[in-house]
Parts: sequence; structure tokens; C-alpha cells
Amino acid sequence: MTDSASEFYDNISGYYDTMTRFERRIAALEKPMHHLAAQFGNGIIADIACGTGVHTIALGKLGRNVVGFDVSEKMIRIARENARRLGVNSVRFVQGRFQSPEIIEHGPFSLVLCLGNSIPHIPSQNELVQVLSLWKNALSGNGAVVVELLNYDHILESQTRLIGVTANDNETIIRFYDFTSPRLTFNVLRLTEKDDKPHVAWRSTLLTPFRVGDITNAATQAGYRSVNVYSSLTKDAWISSSKNAVLVLQP
Repeated sequence: MTDSASEFYDNISGYYDTMTRFERRIAALEKPMHHLAAQFGNGIIADIACGTGVHTIALGKLGRNVVGFDVSEKMIRIARENARRLGVNSVRFVQGRFQSPEIIEHGPFSLVLCLGNSIPHIPSQNELVQVLSLWKNALSGNGAVVVELLNYDHILESQTRLIGVTANDNETIIRFYDFTSPRLTFNVLRLTEKDDKPHVAWRSTLLTPFRVGDITNAATQAGYRSVNVYSSLTKDAWISSSKNAVLVLQP
């Protein structure tokens, strides 16, 4: 049985930062976050599905005013603690879904971000259109929406199951897919050892493997006039075998 997104992230929140290597990522994000933020003015930035705040805080360290939104209460709690621990005071965290009215209420935003393969938690193409429409309405005049996700065109064609493995002294965390249809099952398997006794924890949730064309079509339906596709947040040219897809949407 699979969890809802909020249940899934509440359940893995205690080891999420270990799994995703929070400290290493936040150091590596300085350049791409500066590159992104510099393009779209000095207004407020929204970080949708912010998790434990790695992108929100990276932008805050650059002096930007950022609001992070996430469906998981426990992830939001950890994000606030991460910001306090790192001395970043220009960020706020709000519990909310992709289509929460709070997104509009805290805007307008010069930039709306949905990074780190979060958008596949949206269950359907129709709902994707609705979400992108709401984000468009939350933008200031020359603002943009930036979406980052894994390259599902390549994943579906290659049937790549393994996403990543994080291993420490007494802990191994494995992320992998089951190719169910029409959605994928995203699994997180955690193996730990305490007092010479093994322990296994397994959580699963469903993802929609949006292809680049799916997001481009949804953006057009939602009223965006410009859609550009890249391989990275620093706008490396798009190639079909790229690990990630980054789409910059402008009304």
C-alpha cells in the first residue's frame, strides 16, 4: 500500500536530510541559485514543495526573501530548524499543497520554483494544468516559473529503476522505482543496524512520470507564452539523455 505525499514525507522526514545529503547540496547550490535569482529581479521567491528547505535556505543565504511551501508538517518543521541552525532569517515556511490559496496570498513572486523532482507528485495532466495556472497568477509582471524534475523521457525508455543509494556506517538508504501504470511507485528502503540487529523500513508513494512534452503542453494550456527547456539550473543545453529536465515558463 502506498502513502499519500504528506504521509510519505512525514514518515521519511527523520532521515530525509541524510538521504539527500543536505549539507553537501546546500554548498553546491550557491552557483545555480545565484544564477536563477539574478535573472528575475529582486522580488519575493516561492519555493514550492520545499522539503527541508535546501533551496529556500540556499537562496536566503544570498539575501533573497523566500517563502517555502510543503505539504508535510514534519518537513516544514525541519526546514525551520535548518534555517535557524544556519542563521538564515530572510525565509519563511508555510504548510501547503501545490494549489494552496496561501501561494497567492504570500505573493506576488518574481520567481516560483518547483525543484528536486517534486512536480511528479501531481497526480494527473489536468491537475498539472491547474497548478501551473495558479502559479502563473502568483507571479509579478516579469516573473517566471522554474520546474526541475528527473528526465522521465529517458527513465521510461531505459526502464531505469535505481535512483540513488546513500550509505553510512550503520545505515543504507535505497531509492528506486516500480514501473506500475499509469503512475510510478517511488520506494525508499532504509536498512539500519543497532545492537547487531538489522532493521528494515520501507515507504512508497505514487509519482506521475511527466515527460518534457507533457509539461510543455500543460504550460501552454495554462497560458504561458514562453517555455524553454534545459538540462540544468544553470541553463545547460537540453539533450535527450540528460539526467534532469529544467523548464523555464513565462507568461
